[in-house]
Amino acid sequence: FTMCSLIKRLTEQNKSNFWIQFQNELWECVYRAKHVKLIQLIENTTLNLPFLSNPEQGEIIDRSLRNCLQTLLYITWLERSNQCEIIMAENIKININESFHVLYWAVMNRSSEFQPGFLMTDLILEPKHKVIVQNILNLLIQKTECKPLLKDGVCLLHLAVVVGHMLEKSDESVDLMSNFLVSSSGKVNFICPWTGKSSIDFTLERGLKFNSKQLYTLGCRAVKMVEEENELTKVIFKVRIPSGESGNAYEGMIKFNNVLEKWRNNESDLIEELYENIVEHDD
Repeated sequence: FTMCSLIKRLTEQNKSNFWIQFQNELWECVYRAKHVKLIQLIENTTLNLPFLSNPEQGEIIDRSLRNCLQTLLYITWLERSNQCEIIMAENIKININESFHVLYWAVMNRSSEFQPGFLMTDLILEPKHKVIVQNILNLLIQKTECKPLLKDGVCLLHLAVVVGHMLEKSDESVDLMSNFLVSSSGKVNFICPWTGKSSIDFTLERGLKFNSKQLYTLGCRAVKMVEEENELTKVIFKVRIPSGESGNAYEGMIKFNNVLEKWRNNESDLIEELYENIVEHDD
């Protein structure tokens, strides 16, 4: 029994050390903006997961990626505000550039309370971090049960808009915003805890008219950009389709747009399809 307990304790310690090293390497990839190395690290770790036999391994990776995004937002804000030396909780003073790993673990343990009285008024990311943040968002959003918010309440959708919602890969273009809308079943009306902006505020201030119309149609309303929203809604008309069933609002919008496109291209084909799928036939 004693030997079994010792083996179990050593195994658990080995797993713990592995994940600590993994997160340190992951955060360094993010902070140094090495997106290729980040993808390789995650892929190599995934290959080793059966050996680790940890049922929570996927959750650990998900939590680590989310903490990387949150820490990156904070450290970017601190750098832009010329706060390179900070006093964290428990009166610990660090230089965030030299001890960026310490900041990561402080955010992991205390979230936005890593520093007493920490406050930021905007979501800022450096251009060099654009691709790596897009790749992390892509990994998080494509999960079956995607949690839309980070621990401090920042929405993944807002980050996708801030960093640029089109991820250009070697073989395809990925629309992070569209993928988020599908995974969230059309739930889009999130308020940023730091800026007070709604989802449509973020798209309107960046001139994304088409995406703003999507969000408005799905029920999102502006908090800050009210005048811009009023201008936008002048060209939006409401369509009510009675239905006794509820479903994914964004997928419904896509289907509706496809129907309109088919109607525009060939009205006779649309009528025939409606007849075959909707009109009741007498045998």
